[in-house]
Amino acid sequence: MSLKARFEDREFIADTYALARGQQASKRLELQHSLYEHASQKHLANAGLSQGQTVCDVGCGTGTILAHLSQTVGPTGHVYALDVSQAQLILAQKKASRLPLRNITFIQEDITLPCHLERESLDLVYARFLLMHIQTPEKAIHVMKSLLKPGGVCVSQESILEEVHASSPYPAIRQYGETLMALAAFLGVDYNIGRRLERLFEEAGFSRIKIAYHQQPLEDLALAKQLLLMGLAEWGPKAIRAGVIKGYELEKLRKNILDLPEEQEGASLAIRQAHLIAWK
Repeated sequence: MSLKARFEDREFIADTYALARGQQASKRLELQHSLYEHASQKHLANAGLSQGQTVCDVGCGTGTILAHLSQTVGPTGHVYALDVSQAQLILAQKKASRLPLRNITFIQEDITLPCHLERESLDLVYARFLLMHIQTPEKAIHVMKSLLKPGGVCVSQESILEEVHASSPYPAIRQYGETLMALAAFLGVDYNIGRRLERLFEEAGFSRIKIAYHQQPLEDLALAKQLLLMGLAEWGPKAIRAGVIKGYELEKLRKNILDLPEEQEGASLAIRQAHLIAWK
């Protein structure tokens, strides 16, 4: 094996994020946000997001919720948008440049490492679908807690992915979920982290925790198919390289998803998530 191949293998194994970044992921993330936007905004309101606060969106991605954070904290507040990916931050900055407010600072940072933000400087830390992609979520939670002022709040939203696919009547969707879960196991991450979210925050020593499990039906099967196909195009090549599916099997799965009905009375996907609020 060449030196270049060995380096690429190390890089592949070290990158625990199975999906695409930057422009390639932008449309999927926007569609995903359109599904969760209302629930996420309600979750933040329940946590006390308000005018004048200093907040951080950890794992901000392409910045889908930054407009809501920026507008809610207003000109007397400030938003830090933090992501490990430069490609994600570039897109997030472009979106933010179209906002009337200029109260967002962008930071490229790995939240599992000591952060350059000042300790005990934030009123609220928000993380949506972040911990499921990290091998050491405990480290991320510890760093987020260290950034909060006394009495500050951490708002976390994570999936219980297995329940989405296991409950489906369609074999193609069940295979999709099983393959994705196998890829997660290879990468050493937990796409069911919503099940243990409360325990993780308890072990981090937060003074008070409130958790709710949100079941959101996705009844637009055409949209569900679109999201599944977008996701498959992003994580499929990594699954092949990890050895959890072969190329011809992936292509067959793609065709089976394409063949799924787009209209069927009473049919939906049940998207289950854990919504947690934890006070320091």
